[in-house]
Formats: sequence, C-alpha cells, structure tokens
Amino acid sequence: MSGADARQAALRLRAAGLGDLLAEARRRIEANDGLRGSVAVDAGAAYAAALADLVGWRRLRHGERGRIRLPLADLDAALRASAFAVGLLDVLAADAGPVVTRRVRRDRALEAWQAQLRRIAAAMPADARAARPAAALEGDGPCGRWYRRAYREDPAAAERHALAAGRALAALPPGGRGVLLAVFAAAVAGDPHALDRGRPAGALLQAALREQAGEPPADMRPAEAWAYLLARSGLDVDDVSSTVLAAHLAGSAHPVVASMAAAGGGWPLPLGALRDLRLAPRPGRPAFVVENPQVFAHLVRGAPADSAPLVCTSGFLSAAALRLLDALDGAGYALRYGGDFDRNGLAIAGGLARRYARLRPWRMAPRDYAEAAAGLAAPVLPDADRAWLLGVEGPLGETARAIAAAGAPAYQERLVERLLEDVRAAG
Repeated sequence: MSGADARQAALRLRAAGLGDLLAEARRRIEANDGLRGSVAVDAGAAYAAALADLVGWRRLRHGERGRIRLPLADLDAALRASAFAVGLLDVLAADAGPVVTRRVRRDRALEAWQAQLRRIAAAMPADARAARPAAALEGDGPCGRWYRRAYREDPAAAERHALAAGRALAALPPGGRGVLLAVFAAAVAGDPHALDRGRPAGALLQAALREQAGEPPADMRPAEAWAYLLARSGLDVDDVSSTVLAAHLAGSAHPVVASMAAAGGGWPLPLGALRDLRLAPRPGRPAFVVENPQVFAHLVRGAPADSAPLVCTSGFLSAAALRLLDALDGAGYALRYGGDFDRNGLAIAGGLARRYARLRPWRMAPRDYAEAAAGLAAPVLPDADRAWLLGVEGPLGETARAIAAAGAPAYQERLVERLLEDVRAAG
C-alpha cells in the first residue's frame, strides 16, 4: 500500500461519480469516531451501478425514495480487496486530508485548554491572591464560568484578560484609603478603563473578588454591588457616586460627620467619607432605617435635637448604606428598619435581617399594613409578587401573607406620624 495507491483510488471514485459517497463517509466516520454505521446516498441507476462495481450488488441495501445504504465496514473491505489494496481511511485522507474524528477533536481541544491554563498559571504574579483565581479558572465557580464563555469566543483574548485580572489581584492595595479604580487600572494594565465593570478583565476581576471575599448582599443594584466588592478590596470606583442619607450620627471623630450631626439635618454621605467611620459605642440604642427619602425628610424635620440616628437607603441598598449600617451595628446600635408593604420593601427588610442579627422590623406588622392600606384603592399585585410574598418566612411572614391575601401593596408614607412618634420617644 502507498499514498499513491490511495490517491489513485480517490481519483477513480470521483471519476465514477462517487464523490458524494466519499464526503458522506468522512462525515459519518468523524461523527461516529471510526468505521461504524452506514452511509446513505441518493442513487440513480448509473450511480447504483458504479457503486455495485465497487462493492457488489449484494452489499447494497435499498431504502425509501431510491436511497442506498452501505455499511462503512463493507466499503472499507471492498477497497482493501480491490486492485488498489487500500483502506477507506487512507482513501479519505488522500482525497481531502486526514480524517479527524470527534474524539480526536475533543482531545485536541482539551489539550489546548489545559496548555493555556498552564501558561496562565506560570505567567501569574508570584502572589497567593493571583494564584487562587488561576486555579479557579478550571472550576465551576464565577471565575470558571466566565473563563469558559470567554475562551469559546476568543481563546487568545481570554488569556490576555485572565493575566490582566491576575496582575490586578496581586497588586490590590493592602488597606487604608481606597485607591481609585481608574488610577489603579492605569498602573497595572496601562489602561484606566481596563478593569471597568463592563470590560472583560473587570468582569473576571469581579468574579475573582466574589470567590475570594464572598458574594455582595442580595438585591444590591449591579453598580452598587461592584462598588461594594471593590471597597472591601481597597479600591473605589470613586468617592462620591455611592451615597446614603443620614442624620444624627453622634459620636464620630470624623469632622464632617460630627459637624453634620451638630447641625441636626439630614445629609448625603458618600462612600469615601464612610470608609473609616467609627462611632462611639451605644449598645442597645435604636437607629432607625427607612427606604424612602420623603419619609426620611419628614422624620428629620420632626426629630428632636437628641434624636437617635436616622438612615435612608433610597431603595435597595447602596455600598455607602451598607458601610454606614455596618458602622452602626458595630457600635452596638439596635437597627430598626421600616419599609413599604410590597415585594421590594420586604425583600430589603429580609436582606438586612440576614446581615444584622439585632435588626428588627419597624412598623411592619400585619396591623401596620392594615392601617397603611385602609381606605385606599391600591394597584393590584402582580401574580409573581403574590407568589413571592407567600414564600416569605420569618418575622415578616405573617405580614407578607396579609399583603398577598389583600392583593394590594401599601406604602410607608401612610404611617409617617406613627414613625415620628417612635423616633421622638427614642430621643
């Protein structure tokens, strides 16, 4: 047998009009990982005669609509018994290049994947923070899921992004005041936007931070969750875009926070001002938290000069709000959260209760819902919200079932005078 014999056999088959037989045989062998199964071709009288000359009439199996089925093993045997004395695989290789089976493609793809992971691990900085995500690229966590998607789209680009994220992890600041992300990215990647949340290296960095430091609290807005993850790692998107409204934060050494407390009004505090906030210990003293800025403003206007702290999350929590609540909880304050009687209000309350052991719902019992909803023609709850409410457990489970049964939300603005009474009593 020689390569010339295989080429001659391929040319003879094509000259006999059997080129589509070769193409179908290649497709079936590659799909079946070898000489298994049959080929099926549309055959007129001349085609059938040419095929019979090759393998004999008895090996041809006629199917519906003139199609002929031929076992690949029979085709291989006929070629070996012919004057060319070559196997089917040799003929196909001479005709259009080597046959690459599905198993071979899979093995080659796996080897390429593993070789790239080895290159990434070898090129990562000698730092434990970078080594962990390099190993995580093979796993099923956020890093591994991100990397497999990126690899499928562009393996070379995925490798570049992985190395950029690894260099960033190795260079994270040790602590203290947060380094601005754009300045940090320009230093480690040469591009101030390379680590932005919407860029590939930034997305992988976010996945690595989630794996190393834990998930951000549930229900945070994506931009706030990103700011929260960065802040825990010594980085800041900026110092001012994430804010929280607060009033009466007594006992702080921070000059701006102390001045705000002395002035008595409600003020927006940016994340940068809260990075190192420490409050004097006040075990058991309440700190009141609401989600609505209008409710917060009403409470600030009516609160006494010695009021307990007031905080407004402005809906789902920001990174700044979490930082402030962490400081209050760390100082021993007993957090009291009041929100709207709807899915979002109860979701925020549930998330805070899971995070802060001393937190209690504030004016969110079934009787409070009944008072807030009395006499209103409120919008009907969507079916999805009603189903979610029926699944709520814990301290707000009874309230959630009452809302679901009534089929309508209610809002905290209807209880502002009750809330103000509580704030005044605590002062």
